[in-house]
Amino acid sequence: MKKTIVVFGSLAGSLINFRYSLLQALVNSGYNVIASAPDADEEIVRKLNAIKVEYRNIPLCRTGMNPIRDILNLLRIQKIFKDIKPDILLSYTIKPVIYGSIAAYFAGVKNIYSMITGLGYSFTSKGLKSRIVNGIVRLLLKLSLTTNELVFFQNPDDMSIFIEKNYSETRSKLI
Repeated sequence: MKKTIVVFGSLAGSLINFRYSLLQALVNSGYNVIASAPDADEEIVRKLNAIKVEYRNIPLCRTGMNPIRDILNLLRIQKIFKDIKPDILLSYTIKPVIYGSIAAYFAGVKNIYSMITGLGYSFTSKGLKSRIVNGIVRLLLKLSLTTNELVFFQNPDDMSIFIEKNYSETRSKLI
């Protein structure tokens, strides 16, 4: 029986623009691949289906921090993962990494992986609001990444920050 892998990002277009080759390689390696993100249009779904990748819409607001909406989305994501029963989750970008990892853990997914593609707004902005957001994001990252088997980094400086600040107690790998 084929193992199922879910690849979860925050922007449906990135599944085609940045993860298409990865998705195709996973299919070619014998995995049942489900690509997930919020709100893919018909063209994206058609391109994914053309390489035998199923698309599953996942509720997620890419920007902003509304705790009630985010908790509700986390619970919806957990239900989707319970329904899919993936063997592996690979999340990329900050909210899918945080919420995907937590939801997958509580849904019983055994192999959780994350890819840190950049530190983003909460790490680079200054000011009171961004310091508060940064503190919340750091706490959520530390919590969520403890569920991961491995965390991949595209930038060595980001990896150094995560190791130095002890955000990821799991293994880290630069890709």
